[in-house]
Amino acid sequence: MVEPHIERLLRVPNASQRLQSLQETRSLPLNVTVHVASGVSYDHKGPLVFYNDPACPTVPKAYRPRAPRRSGIESEEQYAENVRIFRETADRPEVELKPKGNSMSQRFYLKEVLPHHIKHIKWLEAKYNRKFLFIEDNDPSHGTHSKNNP
Repeated sequence: MVEPHIERLLRVPNASQRLQSLQETRSLPLNVTVHVASGVSYDHKGPLVFYNDPACPTVPKAYRPRAPRRSGIESEEQYAENVRIFRETADRPEVELKPKGNSMSQRFYLKEVLPHHIKHIKWLEAKYNRKFLFIEDNDPSHGTHSKNNP
């Protein structure tokens, strides 16, 4: 059974006796997050793009709840009571938001990550003298599933 803090490393990909080059090393107890993007095709690997979104999209945005609306069947006193209760509870505790893995805002993806891919695709088109197609995998970490992600 493998211990929880052990990683397996392969040495050189084309080395002879590749399975014998498999080693176990103890990983350090570091908590480091590294964000990397790259383009990969059948016969080519693009450059690695390291990035860090300064505006963490998992941080909750300021939310100001609306005041209660008066219904047609509500008396003036009931409405005044609802407004009073709303104002007293306006300072509600913040919701605990847990990050769901790797994520970035669409704005950051469009300005920082995507231009590297486009530049690389143009380089490939010039090198091979043909068109290349960029297919976005619609990964939610790119901010494409959120309706209110800027």
